[in-house]
Amino acid sequence: MMPCSYQRMAIGKMFPVLLPLLVLSLSSTVMAVDIIFYTNTQACTGGGYSFNGASKQTCCIVSAKDGGSVLFRDMDSCKTSKVYKSGGCDCCEVGSGKGNRCYTGGGYTSGFWFSSCRRRSLLADLPPSVAQCQGKLEKPTGIVFTEDSKSGTWILNSPDAVELLSELQNLPHGEKVNWMKGKGAIFDTSTAL
Repeated sequence: MMPCSYQRMAIGKMFPVLLPLLVLSLSSTVMAVDIIFYTNTQACTGGGYSFNGASKQTCCIVSAKDGGSVLFRDMDSCKTSKVYKSGGCDCCEVGSGKGNRCYTGGGYTSGFWFSSCRRRSLLADLPPSVAQCQGKLEKPTGIVFTEDSKSGTWILNSPDAVELLSELQNLPHGEKVNWMKGKGAIFDTSTAL
């Protein structure tokens, strides 16, 4: 049996090696992403539906008129997004990418994300089921309003997202921020990209 001082010395030498591994493993356990469908087809700005904290492999669905652009937030290089222009993540994939990403062009109906990194000991190809959605969310968790994607986003979580987005879209542009504030929206200063 090692004396106490040798044990402390061994642990002290291993700590600098173990700490980064612990931090890395904890950071990769954050398994939720914000998926936002904007009505704007040119950029991830304006009003839209949010699916905050969407779990991996959960397909988020909107109508084509509400999917002008799609933003995936809180993504890292080990998370891949997929977007579709027909159906609920089962037909017509039109885009895929890693990290925070804004898809523009209009007509998006659904999207989801999946974990795409493997540990070095498991370098085999990803099984096909990892890149497929396993569940569906057809009701957004709230609405957003983004004037400038470099400054932040107003987020209003509500089960009445459909009605609220309709109200927001009918307001003059200059009144939208005050309307969001009046409804209790919070301002998230993290930028999209």
